[in-house]
Amino acid sequence: GRCQSNVKSEVPGIMSLTSASRLALSSKFWRGNVLINAHLRYCRSTILNPILTHNLRNGRDIHVSVHVPSGHNKWSKIKKSKGMADLERSKVISKLTAIIASAVRLGGPNTDTNFQLASAIERARDAEIPKSTIEGVIKNASNPHNGQTLEEVMYEGRGPSGYVVLIEALTANRNRTRPEIRMIFEKYKAVLGEPGSAAFLFDHKGVVTVSRKEVTSDPLDLAIEVGAEDVSCEEQDEEGNEMCRFLCDPNSLKSVSDALKEKKLKVSSTALEYIPKSYAILDEEKYNKACALLDALSEHADIIHVYNNISCNS
Repeated sequence: GRCQSNVKSEVPGIMSLTSASRLALSSKFWRGNVLINAHLRYCRSTILNPILTHNLRNGRDIHVSVHVPSGHNKWSKIKKSKGMADLERSKVISKLTAIIASAVRLGGPNTDTNFQLASAIERARDAEIPKSTIEGVIKNASNPHNGQTLEEVMYEGRGPSGYVVLIEALTANRNRTRPEIRMIFEKYKAVLGEPGSAAFLFDHKGVVTVSRKEVTSDPLDLAIEVGAEDVSCEEQDEEGNEMCRFLCDPNSLKSVSDALKEKKLKVSSTALEYIPKSYAILDEEKYNKACALLDALSEHADIIHVYNNISCNS
């Protein structure tokens, strides 16, 4: 009998057939790095492709899995990875410049009196945002007629395991942002609360961070000398280096930072943060679920910081 092709369109790069070939295919072909399963009825010829060569007898049914290389797989992976990194950096820059603009509108462009602005600029420098970009944001934000007005908003919520979450956000539309954040909470079986439902469980503090290697004397004695209220040297940075965090009144942030610098210590960062008064201790499973919620919140474009009182008991 005669074989007739059921394929209506050609898929270049998958198979090369001689002119005498007649092929019946029962499956779809996909391009790229995938397996292509085909049911073939071959009449007379040889199927040639980069991976397999089959000599088939007339009228015989054969099932073949064909693997098609992408051709530029290595560069595709590099390009995808680079694109994701660029996207993440773009998000960081957008958030930090928004924080700077908001700080200028709230307290003016003078970093000597506007501690929030000084902290925001420090974070921007740590993220390697160019000085010209920072200065441009400050200049535009100083003009009340420039740009869209962003409002600083606090959101408070509770997780299913009893932990609390405090969120700092900058938004131009409260009516849009709150429902979006509520949806994230509900997705992870958490509850977005009303103002005041969780904030009382945190203290607003200034935080100056210094590498533990820089501190040669007793950290507590050093904290007293520079005017800090407390110090902890348990946390680590992204590279695994132990860090000392000096806590102080928000109005003393600059003076404590300057005092540490006068002692020839390199200050890694200065910030205004909400420090939990007590912690909710979670097992590893609940901790991982809580971290999933925190990660999802951090991805939201309007959210600039997420605080929590979570501690893992693993």
